[in-house]
This record gives sequence, structure tokens and C-alpha cells, in this order.
Amino acid sequence: SPMISYPGTRGRDPRSAARVFDAGGLHRDAALLYRDRVHDPLAAAGCFERAGLWDDAVALYRKLDRWEQAGDVLRKIGDDAAADDAFERAAAELYGRGRVLAAGDLLRDKAPALGDRADEFYELGWKLPGSDVIACGTRLVDRHAEGGVGGPLDRPPA
Repeated sequence: SPMISYPGTRGRDPRSAARVFDAGGLHRDAALLYRDRVHDPLAAAGCFERAGLWDDAVALYRKLDRWEQAGDVLRKIGDDAAADDAFERAAAELYGRGRVLAAGDLLRDKAPALGDRADEFYELGWKLPGSDVIACGTRLVDRHAEGGVGGPLDRPPA
């Protein structure tokens, strides 16, 4: 479809025109340019999000495996189950890259209903050698103090 011409965009390359549109509040037009002409789906997703076109934003974030960003949008629109699923996928990707503490923190902070899963990541981090051992142990103690962790930490020493 032909692009609409706006003052200040004539003769600009599509990326520059998209920036002008976005800065001017024409987020949908910017998103379409980023997606269809510039081929920058991440920039398009952000513009769709700013335009309130949640489904388009989430679809692009999912296509790009940007699960945390998809989860943020889904949480914003009240789809908590889908948001938790997206955050769990984001945490799994972090874990797959060796970022156990970050995986647990993401679930703790953005998906409180998945606190047990966050604890599982912290327990893994506590048992694995690496720089996150102390931080993971501290998170487990903090969660225990808040009443969020069951298991061995609940038992008094013999």
C-alpha cells in the first residue's frame, strides 16, 4: 500500500521518516515503516506498543523471541496467564545462557505467581559453581525470611 506523505518526511530515507513519525506521536505509521520498509521488527514492536496496538506488538516480540517484552505488554493488558508463560520462557532462555540468578530475579520481580520457579533457579545457582552462588544463596534466605521458600531451610538444625 502507498505510504502517506507527511510534512518533514519528503526525501527522507524510511528509517529517518519512521523516527519523525514516532517522535511526532504517529506511532502506528512509524511501526508500519519500521516493519515493512526498514525491516526492523523490534523497532516496529516498540512503536506498535506506544500506539496501543498490543496484539501487533506481542506478535512481533514473540516472533523475535523477546519473551520478557512480550510478557510486559501482556501484563499491561491484564493477560496474566500469558504474561507468566512469556516470563517463564524468558527465564528459561536466561538459564540456557548460564544466567541463573537473572532467571530467578526475572520470575521473582515480574511473575510473583511463579515464585516457586524462581526459587528453583536460585537453588540451582546455589549448587552450581560460579559467581552467582552467594547471590543465589542470599535470595533463598531472603525468600525464606518472607515465607516464600519451603524445604530444608524451614527445618531447625538437629
